Amino acid sequence: MKEFNESGLLFRFSDQWEVYQLDKEADYREKICKKVPETKSIDFVGFNESKNILLFIEVKSFRGYGDRTNIQRLTGENDDITVEVAQKVRDSLAAIIGGARHSTNLPDKWKKYIDHLNKGKKLKVIAWVELDVSTENLLKRANFNIGTRRNALRKRLTWLTSDIQILNTQNYNNELEGMEVSVVN
Repeated sequence: MKEFNESGLLFRFSDQWEVYQLDKEADYREKICKKVPETKSIDFVGFNESKNILLFIEVKSFRGYGDRTNIQRLTGENDDITVEVAQKVRDSLAAIIGGARHSTNLPDKWKKYIDHLNKGKKLKVIAWVELDVSTENLLKRANFNIGTRRNALRKRLTWLTSDIQILNTQNYNNELEGMEVSVVN
């Protein structure tokens, strides 16, 4: 079991998953981020060969941050979070392609992921948006709808995949085999 602590959440992946924190990988940090400082990455890239799935996960925790600015980001009024996630997916894909071509760290992994995508196999993108009670109450008043934000994110990523989800610990029921998420106290 692989465990990662990200933004106050514990992500646990069974051994069937090969998972990397992309922003901690040398191919991202040393080869892309230093050359193009505005580059961002998703938090996790995972590959499950037995299920034939490549997984991108971006984590956003709004626990304890139920202020107006974050509510606006979640509802798309200001600095839309779906734009940020889509840009991170785009930049992460560039990091994987660059790693497949010039990696001194994980070239075979990145090539395997590119081969997976080239064959039109499954790519799932998850925006993990963790909320707390105060944030949820504010979002209800702002008419926030996860389905609406998922559709907005899906529109931004139709060039890559339509398998998009916005999840959190309240709406996730371990439907992705081998991945568990819990709040770290």
